[in-house]
Amino acid sequence: MAEKTMLYSDEENGHVTPISSSIVGRTDELLHSGTQRGLKSRHAQMIALGGTIGTGLFVGTGQALRMGGPAFLLAAYCPITILVFGIVTGATEISSYLPVPGSGMAYYANRYVSRSLGFALGWMYWYVFAITVPAEVTATSLVIQYWDPPVHIAVWITLTILVVVAVNSLPVRYYGETEFWFASIKVFGIIGLLVMAVVLVLGGGPKRDRLGFRYWKDPGPVNEYIVDGASGRLCAFVATTVFSVFAFAFAAPSSISASAKPQRLGRHHRGPEKPARKHEKWYQKWKAIYE
Repeated sequence: MAEKTMLYSDEENGHVTPISSSIVGRTDELLHSGTQRGLKSRHAQMIALGGTIGTGLFVGTGQALRMGGPAFLLAAYCPITILVFGIVTGATEISSYLPVPGSGMAYYANRYVSRSLGFALGWMYWYVFAITVPAEVTATSLVIQYWDPPVHIAVWITLTILVVVAVNSLPVRYYGETEFWFASIKVFGIIGLLVMAVVLVLGGGPKRDRLGFRYWKDPGPVNEYIVDGASGRLCAFVATTVFSVFAFAFAAPSSISASAKPQRLGRHHRGPEKPARKHEKWYQKWKAIYE
C-alpha cells in the first residue's frame, strides 16, 4: 500500500487535514480544534529568534564569566549555540510539516519513536513551562532591583505576573504582536550591547581607556573554581558549561513547534516563487554532478 502525501489543506475553514505518515498506508486525521490561526510569518520568526535569547543570557552570563573566565565562557557557549541552532532548525522543519496544536515535540516523539517517549516528553515540557514563568518573574525582579527602586519588590513581581496572564488571555494575534515587539527589543538590545562592547574595548568610553585584552592577562583567560590548581580549572569549565546550558534551557528554543498550529498558512507558507538566477542554475548543475 503506497503512502499518501497531502501537502495542502482547507484547515482554516475547520475541515479535516490529512497528514501523511512514515508508516505505509497510515494517514492521521488532524481536526481543527478551535485554535485560531492568527500568527503571521513575522510572528513565528520572532518567536523562534526570541526564544533562543533567554533570560539566562542577560542574567546568568555574568556569573558564568566570573566562575570560568572568558576563555572557558567562549569554549562552553560555542558548542551549545551550535546545538541550539540544530534544535531550532529541526523543530522548525518538523513543525512546518506537521502543524499540530499544543506541545508538538511530545506528539512527534509519540508518532515517530514511541508512546513512552512521547509521554515522558509531555510531562517534561509541562514541568519546564511550569517553572519557566516563576523563573522569568524572579529574573525580572532581580534586574529591576539592580537600580534599587523605592517600590517593594513584591509590587514588581505582581505586575509582571499580571502582564503575563493578561497577554496569554488575549487572542493569539495579540500575543503574536506582543511577542514580536518584545523579541525585537531583545534582538536589538543584543546588537546594541555587542556594538557598545566593541566601542568600549577599543577605547571609545568616557575615560578613553582602551581595554583590549587586559582582563585576559589579569586575572587571566581561565579561573579556578571551588578548589585550586588543575582540578579547580576543570571545575570551572564544567560549571561554565552547565551555566551555558541553563542560559538556553529556559528559553525553550523548541517553542516554535507550539506556534505552528496557530499560524495562518501553516506549512505551505512559502510566498511567491521566483525564477532561479543564472548563478543559481550553475550551482544546481554542479551540485547534481558531484552528487
